[in-house]
Amino acid sequence: MLNRKNRLTAERDFRRIFRRGRRFFVPGLRIVVVQNGLGDSRFGFTVGTKVDKRAVVRNRLQRQMREMVRARVGEIRQGFDCVFVADKKVLGLNFDELSVLVYGLLKKANLLV
Repeated sequence: MLNRKNRLTAERDFRRIFRRGRRFFVPGLRIVVVQNGLGDSRFGFTVGTKVDKRAVVRNRLQRQMREMVRARVGEIRQGFDCVFVADKKVLGLNFDELSVLVYGLLKKANLLV
């Protein structure tokens, strides 16, 4: 599980990130990034009902992305708030394929140390 200090939970933080953040895309996934002025990076994950109506499917995608970030949190630059947004194209992907997308997105956003 992702540490509490690395989680985004407040709605006002999500709104701030979507309003001010820079966006980076790969097919099926995007990330919105903004500096937070803190010593740690924080992460949020969203999968909308357009991806799938079933909550169990959306929650599984969120858990998988959260685990991918947790495994690499030591390699990610500090001081950023990041929100991952999934698209329909990620539904058929297995864990390894999704992991490649997440890693590529972090690299594209220049968040890896």
